[in-house]
Amino acid sequence: MRYRWLVIGSLVVMLVVGCAFTLLAQEKFGLKDIPEIKNKKPINMIVETGAAWDKVIEYIKQFETVTGVKVNIERVASPVVYSKENVELMAGTGYYDVVYVETSWTCEWSDYLFDLEELAAKYDPKGVEGFREDIQNISPVLLRCGQAYGKQMVLPFYTYHMGMFLRQDVYDDPTEQAAFKARYGYDLKPPTTYKELYDQAEFFTRKKGDTLKGKTLDHDLYGVAMMAGAYQINDEISCWIWGMGGDYATVVRNPDGTIKEFVITKKDKDILKQALAQYKDLLKFAPAGCLTANFDFACAQQGEGFAIIQPHSLPASSPGQQIC
Repeated sequence: MRYRWLVIGSLVVMLVVGCAFTLLAQEKFGLKDIPEIKNKKPINMIVETGAAWDKVIEYIKQFETVTGVKVNIERVASPVVYSKENVELMAGTGYYDVVYVETSWTCEWSDYLFDLEELAAKYDPKGVEGFREDIQNISPVLLRCGQAYGKQMVLPFYTYHMGMFLRQDVYDDPTEQAAFKARYGYDLKPPTTYKELYDQAEFFTRKKGDTLKGKTLDHDLYGVAMMAGAYQINDEISCWIWGMGGDYATVVRNPDGTIKEFVITKKDKDILKQALAQYKDLLKFAPAGCLTANFDFACAQQGEGFAIIQPHSLPASSPGQQIC
C-alpha cells in the first residue's frame, strides 16, 4: 500500500500561523481556530536539527496543549533527513504523518505527498478559496518552489537566506593584513568578487605548524568550508548561478504570461559551466569532508577553528562582478 504524507510546511503553518502571518494580516487562522480533534492518535513527524526547529517546536507544544493530540518529533542530522525519509517512502510504511521536504525533493516525492488544495477542499470550512486566502501573504515565487506539476504539495515555513560568514578576528589581525597585502597587492577585506574569494581561500589554507595571527597551528587550516554533499550543494550552486545572472533554464512564456516551455540557452550553458568550474576550483581549499557535507559540517568546521570562510551565499562569482 502506498501512503501519502502531509508535508511539513502545512503542519507548521497550522501551528505557527499566528506567529508567521499576524505581522502581515489580521484575523488569520491560528491555534484558537482549530476545531475539536476527536482522533487523538499521535502524529509522527521528522525534522532536521538546527536553531530554526528549536523555535518551531515551541509552537508544536502549544498545538499539543490546545488539541490534546501528541506530536512525536524525530530530529535527525541534516545529512540523514533525505535518506531516512526516502526509505520510509519507498517501503510504503506510512510511518510518518508529516515530513520535512526540501525544495529540490518536491517533484521527486510528489507521488507520496498530498495536494494541499485537495486537503483544503475536503477539510477547510472555506474550501480551496479559504486555503488560498490563508497563503496570500506568501510570495508567489516561494509558493512555486513547493509545487509539483502545477499542484501545491509543499508550503514554506522559513526562507533559507544565504550569506557569507567569515572570521572577523582574523581579518582584523595586523599580521594577517600585512602578509596578505604583501602577497596579493591589495588590502585584506571581506571578498566582493570571485577573484578576491579565491585569493583569500588560498591565503588562509595552511598546514599544521604554520602560523595564524602569529600563533603556531596544531592542525591543518582551510580557507573555506563548503556544503558540497547532496542535497545542500543545490543551495550553494543555485546562488552562484543566479548571482551571475543565469539560471538552470530560461522560461519562455505565452502572450498571456503562462509558461510555454523551458529552454537551456547558450547563456545558460556558459554560466552553468563557469559556476561549476569555479565552485570545483574553490573546493581545493576546503576540508575533504566537505564533499559529503551539509550546513552542519560547514558550520562546525568554522566554529571549531578549522576554516576561515563559509561562502554559503556567493550571489556573484564572475571575476570583477560585485557581490550583492
